[in-house]
Order: sequence, then structure tokens, then C-alpha cells
Amino acid sequence: MSAELLSNINDRYHMALHFHRESADLFWFLSLQGYATLHEFQLLEEGETQRKIKRYIFDIYGVPIVDNVATGTSLFSLLTQGQKRHELTSDVCWNAIKRAWEAYETWELETLQEYERIAHELFSQGDIVTFNFVSDIIKDVGEEVRNISNELSRLKTMDFDLPQIIGEQEDIRERYLKKMKEIYD
Repeated sequence: MSAELLSNINDRYHMALHFHRESADLFWFLSLQGYATLHEFQLLEEGETQRKIKRYIFDIYGVPIVDNVATGTSLFSLLTQGQKRHELTSDVCWNAIKRAWEAYETWELETLQEYERIAHELFSQGDIVTFNFVSDIIKDVGEEVRNISNELSRLKTMDFDLPQIIGEQEDIRERYLKKMKEIYD
């Protein structure tokens, strides 16, 4: 049963990888390289965590699991309305940025709730070692939720001001490039 619960987390990570890949594509398309690099960093970090989860399942439970690779609606296509970059209006860009950040917050909040539910179930089963393993993941997701919520609040207070957002991209990109480098050092 515990391996099955972890398999659910593994599947959610596959959906997260899809989400971050789509978000990075969207922000690159919108020429917002800072936000794109943020999602590329999340793609790398969450890919590493997903691998840890699978190794844990194999090492502790010794059972095979099959990945359920995410597919579904394209955030990119939905928010760009199928237009080419040079056809985008500032309203379409503004809306895409706003909706992408809102989708990011919603995704991570739902993820946090799901992982907390799984942790509760593991604890109820008495699988404390795996509960602790999942608790570390929950801590990371909780930190991500806090960061996203703070950034979304900040963006809302400035009404998603495009010139301000564009002006911040280089600093954001540098910050996440540094974090990406730390993963491999």
C-alpha cells in the first residue's frame, strides 16, 4: 500500500514536469527569460526528486512501478491562443502571464494537499520511515507554495505591470541560473 501511495506521488511529479516544461516554453515564447529559467530550474529540481522517489520505491519496497506520463491540455496553446509571437498584443501577454502564475499557484496548492493526504495515510498505516520521506517532499512543496504566493501577491499589487515585469527578467534569470549551477556542483 505504501508503494502505491508513493507511486501516486511519482505520477504527480510527471505531471509537474509537464507543467514546468509547458510554462518554460510559454515564458520563452513571451520573451520573459527570467520566468522561463525559473521553470527550467523547477523542471531540473523536480526531475531529480522524481528519480529519488522511484529509487526509494525500488530500494525499500522492491516493486516495479510504471510511469503514467502526463498529457493533456497545453497551457502554452491555451494562453497564446495559437498566435505567433509578433502577433501577440500586450493584453494577450498580460493575460497569459497572469493566468500562468495563477495556474502555478493552484497546481502547487493542490499538490501540497495531495501529498499531505498521502502523508496522513502513511502515518495512519504506521509507515513512519516513508512518512518522513514524504514529509521532506512536503516541506519542499510548502516552500515553493510560499514563494509562488508571495510572487503572485507582488505581481497583483502592481497589476502585473508589463514594463516592470520585463525589467526584472534579467535578475530573475541570473538568480535561477545560479541555482541551476548549484544543482550540478
